[in-house]
Amino acid sequence: MDGYLIIRIKDISSTSITRSQQFTQYILKEEGILNRISKPPITSLDNWKSVLDELTIHNKNIIIECEDIELTNFFIGRIKGINKKSLYLLYFNGAGEWDKEPIEILFNEITSLGLESNYINVISKYLKPDIESENRI
Repeated sequence: MDGYLIIRIKDISSTSITRSQQFTQYILKEEGILNRISKPPITSLDNWKSVLDELTIHNKNIIIECEDIELTNFFIGRIKGINKKSLYLLYFNGAGEWDKEPIEILFNEITSLGLESNYINVISKYLKPDIESENRI
């Protein structure tokens, strides 16, 4: 209903479906919302590199989270490059301004990746052009 979230398998400790979730699923089905949910634009979930390679083609903004016991990092922006161990994300801030240079995020630090959520889609409509776009004008 609100985009997609990809998480690491090793972070899943258990799964269950509660009565509340069953009820929500029933409502979504009755309202025709389940039928409107489309498949994400990703065919391979083997590893972060394969997921990010596919997302690079779509050139859309994503959210990357890197969580550990002591610190959580939240990054939102567009993929600008990928190598064997990391991605380069051009970050934008809460004022809709792009950083000048992409930041490097190591694959082994990523705990989740979000895409196509209402938050990402709406905020992306109001962003200032990134440096690359400005240089093309």
